[in-house]
Amino acid sequence: SDSDLQRLEFYRRRGGDFIERFKAEDALRESNARLAAEAKAFARFYEASLRLSEGKTLQEGLDATLTGAIDVLGADMGAVQLLDRGSNLLRIVAHYGLNQEFLDFFREFSPGQDGAFARSLRSGKLVVIDDTERDGSAEFRSIRRAAGYRALVAAPLIDSGGTHLGMLSAYFRMPHRPSDSEMHWLELYRRRVADFIQRIRAQEAQRESEERLRLAVTVSRMGTFDCDLITGTFVWSDECYRMLGYQVGEVEPSQSEWMARVHPDDRKAAEAAETAAKLEHTEFISEYRIVRRDGGVRWIRAHGRFFYDGDKPVRMIGLKQDITEPRQQIEVQRVLVAELQHRTRNLMAVVQSIAHSTLDTADSLADFE
Repeated sequence: SDSDLQRLEFYRRRGGDFIERFKAEDALRESNARLAAEAKAFARFYEASLRLSEGKTLQEGLDATLTGAIDVLGADMGAVQLLDRGSNLLRIVAHYGLNQEFLDFFREFSPGQDGAFARSLRSGKLVVIDDTERDGSAEFRSIRRAAGYRALVAAPLIDSGGTHLGMLSAYFRMPHRPSDSEMHWLELYRRRVADFIQRIRAQEAQRESEERLRLAVTVSRMGTFDCDLITGTFVWSDECYRMLGYQVGEVEPSQSEWMARVHPDDRKAAEAAETAAKLEHTEFISEYRIVRRDGGVRWIRAHGRFFYDGDKPVRMIGLKQDITEPRQQIEVQRVLVAELQHRTRNLMAVVQSIAHSTLDTADSLADFE
């Protein structure tokens, strides 16, 4: 009847509204789930990055790197390999969950071999094998099965200059393909890891350089000084204190403290050398005596330069070297040379006297010879 049809029309509209509302709620739940997963992935990425940044040594950072990668991907196993530039081999430096057979096989791995590592390094991109049983690299199948993983992700570590540093890899016991979100965070994470390795290596190289400099300065009995001419702040190395006969830190470093120990007869010349260099924008080298705290006199060679903001000197740095022994050696040498000259002249006078005496009694050149 018309009444039945009217009720049916109303009911189908209600049914349509219900389906539309249900789909909207379902889409909202899916969206919320994706947001929750994304938030969880970001939290794992943040925690991993935080652990990485707290690493004080390369090994600490690499251990944190491995833990972070496993957390970001939800992996079961992992490894970090660094590329030895001399031998061009990848060497495992950190690992988790992998058996000894795997570690022995991949302890040193050539990037020229086939496999996910080599493909990842050549392309500079992430490589995913979601099921190793279907991967074409049969060479490593027995190693994979023994290690107990069915999927892997290989992430090359490349610094900002494009230099290959190594490889970060994660493994899954079951066939698995990480989500786009996880791959996104892993991409960001591997860049942070490469930056960390680059920074730590630069710091290590700087420490080695500073240690070599410190050793060279110590052996040569050199002291360094650095003066901020704006604030008047003066910094001495330990050797500068020892030159003056003080314990390290016993006095406040300053230009006046140093000049007070310069021998009165040499102070004017030492100050004039620095003043001339400051005005002429040149380096200064001067040699003068200092009177140590215990009254001993030492010879010092000072070598320094100024830095300027425009024409205004703002900083002075340099070296001071104890040259007492070399100067004493020069003085000894001078005395010895003078004595040698004196004795040689005496000897020549004797020879000359004998020659004249012989000449007086000789009748011919043959007799004289």
